[in-house]
Amino acid sequence: MRVIPGSHLRQMAFVNTPNEHNLLPRGQTIIDVDESKAVHMNLQPGEFSIHHEAIVHNSDPNNSDDRRIGMSIHYIPTSTRQVKYLEKGRKPLATLPIYGSDLYGDTLKLAQANLRAAGLEEAVQLKQANVLEISAPAATGILVTNPPYGERMGAQQDLAEFYPKFGDALKQKFAGWNCYILSADMNLPKLIKLQVSKRTPLFNGALECRLFEYRIVAGSMRGPKPVQGDAGAQSVKR
Repeated sequence: MRVIPGSHLRQMAFVNTPNEHNLLPRGQTIIDVDESKAVHMNLQPGEFSIHHEAIVHNSDPNNSDDRRIGMSIHYIPTSTRQVKYLEKGRKPLATLPIYGSDLYGDTLKLAQANLRAAGLEEAVQLKQANVLEISAPAATGILVTNPPYGERMGAQQDLAEFYPKFGDALKQKFAGWNCYILSADMNLPKLIKLQVSKRTPLFNGALECRLFEYRIVAGSMRGPKPVQGDAGAQSVKR
């Protein structure tokens, strides 16, 4: 067994070259390898080697009378599905419940290209839509959005009109969801008229922002107003 030390710390280009004499099902072969940097992992009979699965490695043909054994261990969640390197013409095992939308088609084209490059084109559903008009695709879920704010859309009056409508749309159509809004506009919580459950400082490049968390519930999160003369209300006042 030979390895290139440190090669697991960076992604290296490879090609699939299937070969009936190769134990790897796709015949993965790293290209442009400087073999002068290879280090042998010499083993005695009965010994075995352990290495990171991403490290560049190879071994000479097995000329012994016994088989060569290799075992790969991956720690992944049970929800993981293979979406790359499927047989030609096959679809992913399942379409994931991930949805995306934008008002502009050019932005969707960029998102589609990124998904295609990641092998996730068939797993995520995109559509062109106005955020004020879409409805929740499920009873519960997580919504993440980066709406217009002052640095990107200069008309503050437009924002002052947009945010309350956005808050109303979330209350009416996304009850039961956790919504996360990234914005540099610190007036957003006041304008959107929803109760913030968490504020996380983040930076969009050099622009300081906040990731606002909203837990959307049907109706109002405020308790009922006390009725004058009610015994329960009187005990609270004491």
